[in-house]
Amino acid sequence: MEPTQYCEDKVAPRGSSLYYSCLFESQPKREAYWAVYAFCREIRDIYYECHEPDIAKRKLEWWRGEIEAIFKGASRHPVGQALQQPLAHHQLPQQLFIEYLDGLQLKLDMDHCCSEQDWQLFSYREQGIPHILAGYIGGYSEPATIKLIHNLGLVINRVMMILELRRDALKGKVFFPLAAMERVGVSPNDFADLTMTPALITLLTEFADQARGEYRDNVAKMNKIDRKQQRQSIIFAGLLLKLLDVVQADGFPVFEQQVQLTPLRKLWYAWRLRSQ
Repeated sequence: MEPTQYCEDKVAPRGSSLYYSCLFESQPKREAYWAVYAFCREIRDIYYECHEPDIAKRKLEWWRGEIEAIFKGASRHPVGQALQQPLAHHQLPQQLFIEYLDGLQLKLDMDHCCSEQDWQLFSYREQGIPHILAGYIGGYSEPATIKLIHNLGLVINRVMMILELRRDALKGKVFFPLAAMERVGVSPNDFADLTMTPALITLLTEFADQARGEYRDNVAKMNKIDRKQQRQSIIFAGLLLKLLDVVQADGFPVFEQQVQLTPLRKLWYAWRLRSQ
């Protein structure tokens, strides 16, 4: 399979949120986004699909070697091959790819976040880095925009932590800051029962409200030129927040079912978000 097609199939099939967030971009930019997000998905899949720590560690080490090969133009993997054009055209920093692997190692090693500082580091590596890389692809007129895109990555991480609560709980992982949990009377052990309690609803509501506020604030701080250039991340985060609205309105049934927006609703929301 051709490398670009491999990446598209992996992260942006028709009807997906990433598909619609890239819909208004040129073909070269779409392919660059697909390659970056496909790299991140390959790494993320190690966490969810490897149940033996030793196997996960070996895969992680293989990807460390592959990053070296990617930046030497000698990749053996279709994602690495698809990354060659984006690396050449957008000067994507090698260090960010390495740090993303470090984020997976952190995720494998930790059972829960111990402090707000831990959560910030976890979120930066989990979703900040992918969207910083996307920010380089989109382009910007002001250097401060990259920080704003990083912040949108943290917004996305807040939403994904809610949507993937069941998957993380089944692995015995809780990534909410302890201070936030203690404030509403939630302990890490409460997630193991896979039961939504009033205290958990309060925690998730706080996280959801913070995500919406941070999204509005950071998009508003971008100048008009950069909002257009960064619309892929803006639309992607916006679509996740629309999904979060539905999940929250249903009482956060994240332990019981996976809620999705229909493709038609995604298209409608993406069309509206593109003109922000």
